[in-house]
This record gives sequence, C-alpha cells and structure tokens, in this order.
Amino acid sequence: MRAERRRALMIRAALAVAVVVGVFVGWSALAHSTLFTIETITVEGARELSVEEVIAVADIKSADTLLGLDESAVVDRLEAVAWIADADVVRKFPSTILLRVEERERFLMIDAGDTFWALDRYGRVLGESMPDTATPVPLVRDVPTFTPEVGAIVKAPEVSNAIEVLAGITPELRKLVRSMSSPGPEETALMTTDNVEIVIGRAEQLREKSLLALEIMADQGSAVVFIDVRSLERPVSRGLGD
Repeated sequence: MRAERRRALMIRAALAVAVVVGVFVGWSALAHSTLFTIETITVEGARELSVEEVIAVADIKSADTLLGLDESAVVDRLEAVAWIADADVVRKFPSTILLRVEERERFLMIDAGDTFWALDRYGRVLGESMPDTATPVPLVRDVPTFTPEVGAIVKAPEVSNAIEVLAGITPELRKLVRSMSSPGPEETALMTTDNVEIVIGRAEQLREKSLLALEIMADQGSAVVFIDVRSLERPVSRGLGD
C-alpha cells in the first residue's frame, strides 16, 4: 500500500510539473506569436514632447509583441525623460500599444543668453524650450550662476528665490508678472505687463509685499514705473517724472 501511495504521489508530481512546463511553453509561444504583433503605437498626454519623441524614447522594437513587451522597461525609459513625471503602458488587443504620459509643467523660463530653459515648480531643469505664448510663464533674466543640467534640481540661490517669490506672491499680482530679474535673492524683481518694475527681494512676507505693491499701483495708476517693497515700513515708488 505504501509503495502504491508513493507511486501515486510521484505520478501526481510529474503531472503537475508537466502542466507547469506546458503552460510556460504555451505562454512563451503565445507571447511571441505573430497574432499579437504590435502594429500601432498611440500616445496620450504629450504636449511639450511630440508624439514622435515619446515613441522614440519608448523604443519598442519591431520584434516585440503585445504579450511579450517588457512594460516596466518601457516605463523606465519614458520616466527617465525630465519632462515626463509619470508613464503607463496600455495593451489594446489585438495589435495596439497606448503610451500614456503625464508631463511636468513649466513654472518659469530662464534666459541663459544663448537659449531658454524651462524649469518646474521645484527648480528641475526640464530642457531647452522657447517661451510659449499659449501657456505664458514668467521669463527670468540676469541669473549669473545658472548652470543647467537636464533633470537636475537647480541649487543656485537666485533661482530658488525667484521660484519661491513667484509661488508665494498673491494670484492677483502673479497674473500681472511678465518677467523677472534675479541677479541675487536681495535684488529679485518683477516686471509687470504694464512695465512696472517691482523689487520684491527675498521670498519673505510675500503676501504683505504683494498687497502693498498692488495698493501702490492702484493709487498711482499708470504714472508709477518703479516700486520697491523690500521694506514694508518704507516702500519706495517712482513715477515717469521722478
């Protein structure tokens, strides 16, 4: 009886192994079957990057199939691009791959003299990019120590201060800002769409500075061209004739 029982267990084990091997072989054959050849690649969410750029970065080979595609490798390649915050790969049977990307948003642009660089809210360099009138963000000039490295967070204090100033001023003032000058944190200044220069200085007491600047512009109207609110107790303003 024991021998028969042992033989039955061995047969069951052999059958289980055969089933696993059969499933693996069958899946491998199915994964590489031409029935699931990738014929179409579509892209969603790309704005700064072109569809062609996203597809090129995904680097899906002609030999890849819908079931055999290494999805995590494609996601890793896409998320290695500074513009892309998140990526996803969706299989659409029988022959389509959808690449979904979520791009980081440009928060400001740095004028480096020979080219322009887009940065996100955290100071990450997203890449070279021309100012976009469709999605205007302030252009920051006079940044002496800016050394761009795509994907890296800029540590230059004048850049960090400019970002915090732009993030911290009131929405009412921010919508008036056309460009910024930031040779240093203490000299950070805003230029409005009406060509009023507002020296903000360090990213401190930004709500109070914003309200004071807006009050001065409301009181003096189109006559004012320069406002310095670095000192809330002693603000300075000048008009065209001053």
